[in-house]
Amino acid sequence: MTTDFTRKEFMTLLGLGLASSQLNTVSADDSIAAETDKQASWTDLRKQFLLPTKLSYLNNGSLGPCPRIVLAKTIAALRGLEQNPVHEFWGKQFKQTEIIRKKLANFVHCQSGEISITRNTTEGMNAIAQGIQFKPGDHILTTDQEHAGGFLCWQYYAKRENLKLEKIKISSTDSSAAIVNKFRSAITDRTRVISLSHITYTTGHRLPVKEIAELARKNKILSVVDGAQALGMIQVNLKGLGCDAYASSTHKWLLAPKGTGILYIRQSAAKEIAPLIRAAGPGTYSSSFGSGDLPGMIGLGAALNFQNALGPDKIEAHAMSLQKQLQQGLKKMKAVKMISPELVSQRSALTCFEIKGVAGSKVAAKLSSDFNTTVKTVYHGNDQYLRVSTHLYNTREEIEQFLKNLKKVTA
Repeated sequence: MTTDFTRKEFMTLLGLGLASSQLNTVSADDSIAAETDKQASWTDLRKQFLLPTKLSYLNNGSLGPCPRIVLAKTIAALRGLEQNPVHEFWGKQFKQTEIIRKKLANFVHCQSGEISITRNTTEGMNAIAQGIQFKPGDHILTTDQEHAGGFLCWQYYAKRENLKLEKIKISSTDSSAAIVNKFRSAITDRTRVISLSHITYTTGHRLPVKEIAELARKNKILSVVDGAQALGMIQVNLKGLGCDAYASSTHKWLLAPKGTGILYIRQSAAKEIAPLIRAAGPGTYSSSFGSGDLPGMIGLGAALNFQNALGPDKIEAHAMSLQKQLQQGLKKMKAVKMISPELVSQRSALTCFEIKGVAGSKVAAKLSSDFNTTVKTVYHGNDQYLRVSTHLYNTREEIEQFLKNLKKVTA
């Protein structure tokens, strides 16, 4: 697989057994009893991060740590920029970011003119909402599982422009077909936008985005996707999904510098989503928004190289193997109630569950203080529960130890 690492950098990965041809993994459908040596390469991968040895970091869904090589590339770019700001910014580094944007387009399978680099998912979702020319009475469909960053923009414009905003209730027990039917039944002749998450932050539910995008297209409705929890965790093919717009953060699962993200506007939908910011260049969505964080964008390019060197398919398979191990272990604990979907095809590397009768925040605090383990407490409506992220630097041994520690905390 081609990357832009130098030979020395790539050989370092090879030396740790981290090139895609060297990596061994357990697919999500394989037996949990796979040989221990198949995890050796993933254990070595931990050395590529600054995470302390004794820290169990299981909250990648909030923020992901940058690999050392990504951090080094970002710092080098920042130092270079400050040595000759104008020359570096409008010269070498600006050219690099355009190359990175094209590389990013290849990574998510779209045209380079359809994608721009942003600061995060929230910025992208707001840019989409602000760019649509609504009329009073227009109808927006979304779900009750959306993150504030992907929902408040619709809520704001619904109030300001006198629109109807409808939230469809989604359960982790709903089949994909049932979810599609819920959207189909809610569509009216005034429905203008369908907005939903690729993977819900509340339950880790993989929603049937492709099918819903197709439904929207048949009804001449814009389909907008919040992909904050998908990019870098699972393989994302925007052309295959068929959605009109997609926003994501790259500082979560893609392990890029903090404050980097992407915004995709399908070419055929660009005429319906006006540019938020006017800037020099042939098109706002395909050019930079003024003076951005170029060192961060260069770090994003290094993060793409890192993922490509390992293999996105292998990363996804490893993360889902750990998720399967975790969910099987949790289901054996009487004190645990699963929140995430049971159906394998609907699961993601976000595993959500509650400890019966105990506030999630208390369990999370205890795991942190007693076992140096970082997990996420999810607050959704009146519910409060735990969310565990499993990613490429986590191991089977780490998940096994987490389950043991959780039993001690809840005993």
